[in-house]
Amino acid sequence: MPMYFFHWTESIADHLDQHGISVDEFEMIVQNPDGNGNSRKTGRPFAVGQLDDGRTILCVFEFLDSITIVPVTAYEID
Repeated sequence: MPMYFFHWTESIADHLDQHGISVDEFEMIVQNPDGNGNSRKTGRPFAVGQLDDGRTILCVFEFLDSITIVPVTAYEID
């Protein structure tokens, strides 16, 4: 399981909250994904995984450096 540092701002935490996703849930998916890739639209990396409540979440982020992640957005997918 990769370990990352996350660069959180109040703005991005609020944005995730609007999508019903917590900071802890985002970090859990990114550090223990079921899958990952890069967005076809933006080229940003993403991680996808299932939460304990059964929701499947896609988390989009950027790398600040090799171990620091800047969260961008996250949302539930089918």
